[in-house]
Amino acid sequence: MSKVTIFDHPLIQHKLSILRDENTGTKEFRELITEIAMLMCYEATRNLPLEDVKIKTPLTEMTAKKIAGRKLAAFRKGRSYRSLSRRGNPQACRVL
Repeated sequence: MSKVTIFDHPLIQHKLSILRDENTGTKEFRELITEIAMLMCYEATRNLPLEDVKIKTPLTEMTAKKIAGRKLAAFRKGRSYRSLSRRGNPQACRVL
């Protein structure tokens, strides 16, 4: 259990409270699962290393940041991130 991540972000905590409320309906519950999964993905990828890359914008060239080395995959088992996020699957956000 050395790789346990505690998600203590205020938005996640807030949405978990609503999710756990007995008065939360099925539709809202499912929407909250999707939102929480997205927030967990953001938190899980917070410390990904970045690298500087040169890009050309419509106005000029500039140095921008991109994820270094490994890339994020938004697909799993033939399903898109969008379809996985509808199910609230936090594993949809994976680093390859």
